[in-house]
Amino acid sequence: MVQNGSFTVTIQSIHTGCSQAAALGPSLPLFLGKGLVPGAIYDASKTVPPVIAISGCGCSSSTKVVANLGGQYGTPVISGL
Repeated sequence: MVQNGSFTVTIQSIHTGCSQAAALGPSLPLFLGKGLVPGAIYDASKTVPPVIAISGCGCSSSTKVVANLGGQYGTPVISGL
């Protein structure tokens, strides 16, 4: 985590093993934000907000499925390569 003036940048790595299913599971909470309790959705007063962008992995199949979902939330997903 890096503090940069008025905002914080956090880098989180998720290993997908080039599996579309493995990529989809952890990606939805990134787009919706995370609650304090597992499975809870974002609450601005006490939880982690949604991401603003995602860098894909080196495996096209995993990146494509996350990019398709990201488009539904207006979140850019760029290739990891």
